[in-house]
Amino acid sequence: MTGLTKGVLSFGTAGILTAVFYLFDTGVIQPQRDEIRQMPAASPITTTQTRASNPGLSYPGLYNPDSLQTFRGATEVHGLRLKDGHLVIDRQLREWIDFHRAALGELTQEEITANLYAIAAALPAPADGEAAEIIALYLEYLKALNNYDEIAARQTDLTTLQQLTSRQDWLQRTRAYYFSDEVHEAFFGIDEALDQRMLSELTLKSQGAEEAEVEALEQTLPEELQAFRQRSHSVVRLAEEEQALKSRGEADSEHLWQLRASEFGEDAADRLADVDTRQQVWEGRIRDYMNFMASDTLHALPLLEQEARLEEYREAHFTEREIKRLPAAVAILSAR
Repeated sequence: MTGLTKGVLSFGTAGILTAVFYLFDTGVIQPQRDEIRQMPAASPITTTQTRASNPGLSYPGLYNPDSLQTFRGATEVHGLRLKDGHLVIDRQLREWIDFHRAALGELTQEEITANLYAIAAALPAPADGEAAEIIALYLEYLKALNNYDEIAARQTDLTTLQQLTSRQDWLQRTRAYYFSDEVHEAFFGIDEALDQRMLSELTLKSQGAEEAEVEALEQTLPEELQAFRQRSHSVVRLAEEEQALKSRGEADSEHLWQLRASEFGEDAADRLADVDTRQQVWEGRIRDYMNFMASDTLHALPLLEQEARLEEYREAHFTEREIKRLPAAVAILSAR
């Protein structure tokens, strides 16, 4: 998801789209290409390697992601890579920070931040200081972004295109303020190019441009981004083919695995099967909650006590972050 467009993906097709994009980014479906600004080869510093170099630590941080419900069944994003003792600055580094931020709700922002700094401190110098500085700047940038979006949400006198254009301009200026050119390009270069292409398309359409003019925009993208969009189209095509299987009653696990393997390879098909399993577990927990809400035992109680029992159930079976997702999850499953 780019800095310009935000959305809420839920179950089914959307969940698979999210998973496939993640597998693209992490190189399971296809080895990750170099960033636009060709980075030299580097050695990944994974948590396992860090533990090996720091035998006194069971994990180079204040908690192990495997111990959290947020990351149950997830694969940790390893974004800390070194080259000649220095931290490699690339998009994967940003994704590593975002991976740990996903625990917000189960952990406080302060706990997450302290853990990021602890992991950075386990790196050898000068990479430790470089990582700490980038973590600090990125978190400050996210605070500024959140403040901007809260203010922008109250503005009603602008068209959608004006709002998007204003947000994109603000993002570019703010990123340039917080980050060096190297970090700015590595973290956000692809996002900004795709966002600009989207804005150009929306502008042309608002002006009544012909479809051929809109399609010509694709050729203005760098080859790297054209390849990225082609991979995106293949993800959409996969989702459509999966839906066709379901409509014919042929969407069993073996058929889905074969379809995904033919499109992206066996490793990716295995990972997506794992995603399906975790999704089924999540939906099962939601259905258990819905059954509890509809139970005669609950409805026999006074209204205030019903809500108290529901709150007890939520706190016993879901993390704080999951509780925030419950209303949307229940609505989606109820509509099926």
